[in-house]
Amino acid sequence: IALGRLGRLFLEEGRIPEAREHLAGGEARLSAPEYRTELGKLLCTKAELERRSGDLNAARNILKEVERIASQSGARPDPEFERRLADVRGKLADAPPG
Repeated sequence: IALGRLGRLFLEEGRIPEAREHLAGGEARLSAPEYRTELGKLLCTKAELERRSGDLNAARNILKEVERIASQSGARPDPEFERRLADVRGKLADAPPG
């Protein structure tokens, strides 16, 4: 969880390589079912990173994974997750087709 948060902070600072590294490390550690919501939040950040990097196809593919996580019955409702998912959806909807 901490790696995902650090990745998000690095992204906000424009430090893309560091953000990518921390997000990858966090993603590997959040594979257990009990961390689905946290993985979804991390993947929202990763989708935003790819969008900012100009790889809209990668961002959209990550968004599909986040939407799958959100729709699973094991993912408990989480207002922050829902807000971040809506934010990524909106930004990608406004982006040019890939």
